[in-house]
Amino acid sequence: MAQNEYQSAAEPYVEALRTVRGVKNLFFGIVAVVLLFLAGAFCLVRYVGVLSHENRLVWDNWLSWAFPFSAFLGVVVGCLYVLTLLIGLKISLAGRLEGAADLTKGFFWSLLFLAIFLPWQHILVHKVAGDEIPILRTVPGVLYGFDELKQKAVLEAEQAKLDVFKEVLLAVRFILYPLAALLLLIVAQNKYRPHRVEVPKLVTVSRPTER
Repeated sequence: MAQNEYQSAAEPYVEALRTVRGVKNLFFGIVAVVLLFLAGAFCLVRYVGVLSHENRLVWDNWLSWAFPFSAFLGVVVGCLYVLTLLIGLKISLAGRLEGAADLTKGFFWSLLFLAIFLPWQHILVHKVAGDEIPILRTVPGVLYGFDELKQKAVLEAEQAKLDVFKEVLLAVRFILYPLAALLLLIVAQNKYRPHRVEVPKLVTVSRPTER
């Protein structure tokens, strides 16, 4: 009897899942930074008043550049993050690896994150549906632009200094909303944990030899 060593059939799937794990961690970090930037920018403008200081032109120029860049990263990387989880789930199912249930939960949590993350207030307002159904114009996403920040945090906030209810709504929209999206992102990241990520050991298969 001759003995030959063969790699486990699951090894290619495990290696692919390792790649997915590394890429999804990178995308998670980028989106998390974008969310923290959105919450921090509002605090700087509304509570610190950087647009009212003597260096307001520097802050205005910096924020007017940072917001489009963060919106681009947010939309592209946020969508890529969800697609990465979907690819990892398909790899796990195709390779019959353990933990497919947790991967499925993580993927659907990421869909919930994406549903509130995209800037619907800018996407729908330019569509026919936004003209036909006005309520669609008021559906906000977590992502917002610099003009929206200046309008809400500077102009309208100055007019509503004594209105506690409007101040709370501003905090909910521009602080708690991004943090809620970050919480959904963290839940998706924690749920999406492949159980089997180690390459299986070599298996030995015996076969009869010809005389």
